[in-house]
Amino acid sequence: MKELVVLKVEWIDASSDPVWRQLDELKGDESPTISIGILARETRKALYITTTYDPESKCVVNTKFIPKGMIVKRKILCKIPMK
Repeated sequence: MKELVVLKVEWIDASSDPVWRQLDELKGDESPTISIGILARETRKALYITTTYDPESKCVVNTKFIPKGMIVKRKILCKIPMK
């Protein structure tokens, strides 16, 4: 990585309900979840953000996979140059 990009991502998380319900009773929490982290990888379909990056080994830990179809908004909070 030439620079670390720190993102704030607002996205709608998937959920499930194990209870039988009538169709007119169906509802879900559609309020966005907010995740903040280092952009580890971006593909055509998803973002991968992480909390920790080791520049020596070029490894990450605590990654979160967010499909782009679930993203409501994303904002670059800062860019940190790597040496």
